[in-house]
Formats: sequence, structure tokens, C-alpha cells
Amino acid sequence: LQLAQTVLGGRAFPAYRDEPTGDLDVLPILDSLDLSNRSVLRDFILECARLYPPVTTSHHVATEPFTVNMKGKGDITFPAGTIKMITLGQAMLDKTVWGEDAYKFDVNRSQSKNMAFNGIGERAFSRICPGREIVLELLTDVLQGIGARRRP
Repeated sequence: LQLAQTVLGGRAFPAYRDEPTGDLDVLPILDSLDLSNRSVLRDFILECARLYPPVTTSHHVATEPFTVNMKGKGDITFPAGTIKMITLGQAMLDKTVWGEDAYKFDVNRSQSKNMAFNGIGERAFSRICPGREIVLELLTDVLQGIGARRRP
């Protein structure tokens, strides 16, 4: 429901500190898109989900020990069985991954690293939301219908 509200302009994007995301209006962007191009509409949906993820965290249970360098604490080794939590909201706005314009809405941005459906790219740890394709197809249909009604 949150993603549907977001792509239809009914839910404001989070106002991230020092970033203009809270003022983002996606409807003019939708109005500029080719409604017959399902791929472009899908990228629009994914970009909305990148800036306002419908799922806030993802997890993975480590199958082997791993080491992480913690700022100020040095290397810390964790045992197999440790639950790794990824905060998707932060990961989807990481400038080292998405570029300096990470907070900017860009429908042409590559979505290959988008984790909105609980995984990195097309497959991560064999965990992708089972409803992903249903949601993307349904929202694409909805955008085509509503987008057509909004145009003269």
C-alpha cells in the first residue's frame, strides 16, 4: 500500500536532512513518461521505492565467520550464525553506490542495485519478495490507467 501511495503522489517522501526529497512531487514526472513503455514505468516505480523503501530492513544469517572494520573499534570478527541486518533506507541512499545525486529522483537511473524488494539486484541470498513481480506489474497497469486519465 505504501508503494502504491508513493507512486501515485499520495504519500510524501521522507524529508531527509539537508535534502529536498520531502518536497518531491512525482506526478509531473509521471505525466512526462511514455505510458506505453512498461520498462520506463517500472523504473519509475523502482526509483520511488529506492527513495522511500516499502521494506525498511533486510537480513541474512551468516553461514561462515566474517570480519568487519568498525570505525574507531578496528576489525571485529563475527561467528557463523550472526544475523546481518541491512537498513534499506540508508543503503538505497548511499552516495558511494548511487552517486553524488543519490537523493535526486532520476527515472533513468540504473536500478540494478535496488533492494526495495528485499535483495540486491535480481537475486541476493536467494531472497526476493515473492510478490515483487505481481506488485510491479499491477502498479505498472495502475500507472498506465491513471496516467492516461490525467492527460487531455
